[in-house]
Amino acid sequence: MDYHYCREALVYNLGIKGFTLTRVDYDKKFDMIPTERLIIEILKTQNNERLLEGLAIIIDNSPPNYNNLAEYAIKEGLQNQVGYLLNATHGILRKHKPETNLSQLEKTIDKLKPETSKEIKFLSELNIPNGEQSLLRDRKPEEIEWNVAGAPPTAQIERQYVIYSYELSKR
Repeated sequence: MDYHYCREALVYNLGIKGFTLTRVDYDKKFDMIPTERLIIEILKTQNNERLLEGLAIIIDNSPPNYNNLAEYAIKEGLQNQVGYLLNATHGILRKHKPETNLSQLEKTIDKLKPETSKEIKFLSELNIPNGEQSLLRDRKPEEIEWNVAGAPPTAQIERQYVIYSYELSKR
């Protein structure tokens, strides 16, 4: 089944799951999007670093069905991008929530690893000073491992995770 969600519905669902980019208009109702579908739709359609940074917090607050996530990622050709983001999330959760059971997350990463495409996949096209060549030349080790470029740095994802975890704990 092919899904299409408008940006407003994606942002609304991110807000419901704990990552608010802007003030969410809760009077406007959108269908709830399962976490795994939300991750895939953001990667497919939004190409926005801020949205990518929020995925660790929603994976923690509203864990996806990891089997479905891996299946959707492979079907959509997003296994590199999903693998990179899950790997970053795994490191963040291991550091900040060591009591969390990460076995399903680890199994999904292990499932995606052999499916990694040889073709370099771009996660975000924001802040590209010299275009594609600079993204390829300046790749970080974790980007090389998952064959991606233009990914938000893990430290940036972690910073957002810490900020939003703190805000959620105060609610």
